[in-house]
Amino acid sequence: MLHAFLSGFLLVHIVPLVRAEDDFIKNGGSPVVCYYHGWAADRYSPMNYRIRDIPGDLCTHVNLNYAGIDKDTLGVKDLIPAYQNNSHYKDFTGIKKKFLFVKTLISLGGWDHGGEAFSYVAADRRRRCNFTRNLLKFLQDNEFDGVDIDWRFPANPDKNGVPEDKQNYVLFLKSLCKLRRKGLIVTATVPITPFYLDNGYNVKDMSKYVDWLNVIGFDLRGRWSGIADVHSPLYARSFETGDTRKLNVAEGLKRLVELGAPKKKLVLGIPFFGRSFVLADKDNHKVGAPIKDVPAAPGPFIGSTEILAYYEIC
Repeated sequence: MLHAFLSGFLLVHIVPLVRAEDDFIKNGGSPVVCYYHGWAADRYSPMNYRIRDIPGDLCTHVNLNYAGIDKDTLGVKDLIPAYQNNSHYKDFTGIKKKFLFVKTLISLGGWDHGGEAFSYVAADRRRRCNFTRNLLKFLQDNEFDGVDIDWRFPANPDKNGVPEDKQNYVLFLKSLCKLRRKGLIVTATVPITPFYLDNGYNVKDMSKYVDWLNVIGFDLRGRWSGIADVHSPLYARSFETGDTRKLNVAEGLKRLVELGAPKKKLVLGIPFFGRSFVLADKDNHKVGAPIKDVPAAPGPFIGSTEILAYYEIC
């Protein structure tokens, strides 16, 4: 699968360039998950990406990023301004009228959402039950087929996490089994960065309560690395040393399996965006070249000093 223009990244088990529906059937249900960022419609023209632009024939599942958790109501909180108090959720799930085979999911969390609300709900059985009931109503009212839990990152103090998050996350996912009994899909997003993975994710037990795990196979390098580099290296490279040699997709997937994740439940995230760097020496532009610790020039459409979308690069 070579297309994820709608979202910036794609999650796949399989990668041939054929219709996703055919692949899904032939490969016994291996998902091709595409992500649609709700705020993409507000980008500058002609790169504003609308719901009607989603290529549903290339995906088996399309996730909408992002909604969050409301600590006060123990329900779903709108994070995208355009989706507050209107019919946009049903506009999104309405793509199933055009692409009959596609399933639609809402992604809860993400980097900006943080972990405080997740931690609060997961820590208490009654709160977990109430949230599950409210989430079920939200999914049914808006005709979603399931939910992706993107808690970044349990037990991480920088994200308002506590050590108990690791086991409470398992209990949280277990409480969502009610959704699966209703025929809905439940997935969870997990990192491969060892610090986050080992501290916050009981992968073996989590796997029991989800249909699959979406693996973050990107953002493994950035300005913090001190060099210009691919942020989703598949394997270790010759110039890498120490722990950095193990921070790649192959080693990350291997680690997930060692921790107890079934291979059949791992869906790898493939990025269709690049990271931006300012070279220390403009004449040294090889992979691994030293960089300055300063923001890069923003792209014309996304406007980020950290990343460039596929269409801003090519």
